[in-house]
Amino acid sequence: MKIVFLDGYTTSPGDIDDSCLQLLGNYQMYDRTTPDQLEERAAEAEVLITNKFVIDHNSLAKLPKVQYIVVAATGYNNIDIKAVRERE
Repeated sequence: MKIVFLDGYTTSPGDIDDSCLQLLGNYQMYDRTTPDQLEERAAEAEVLITNKFVIDHNSLAKLPKVQYIVVAATGYNNIDIKAVRERE
């Protein structure tokens, strides 16, 4: 399973141990991801972790394998729920 954390800088200034995620599969954390980098970094991801990165209809179109989106924050206003439901 491929797991990609798009914007890990928002949650880990160096004091959080995320090594347990490596046990679940191929895990990659990026400090920041721009919309232009999304497809290159996460097109093969099955699990996507985001804090502030916006996942909208256009983003989802670039992520055909994503099955699960984790929001590492309070709230989920950065996720286009309608676009996610359309993929079900």
